[in-house]
Amino acid sequence: DFKFPRFLAMVGRKIGPNWNPPPGAKGAKAKVKFTVLRSGLVAGVDLVEPSGNFYFDQAALRAIRASSPFPPLPEEFFQESIVLFVDLVPKE
Repeated sequence: DFKFPRFLAMVGRKIGPNWNPPPGAKGAKAKVKFTVLRSGLVAGVDLVEPSGNFYFDQAALRAIRASSPFPPLPEEFFQESIVLFVDLVPKE
């Protein structure tokens, strides 16, 4: 429904350097939900599908928080915020 793939790509590039999962978490995956305000600031971060590994999950939440602010929402997007979901898995 969100028709701004360039914005989503920028979000992914911003998260990448901040994603530092703990060693030994092979096969883990955490789904994180977060709200990006029009300004690009993150308003909320929640773990919606935990991995089962406390340290991995905390690293996932930290990656999103450390990435704020994101770029501002596109001017053509008329809502004041967007809720995004991201699956974080161990780096290869």
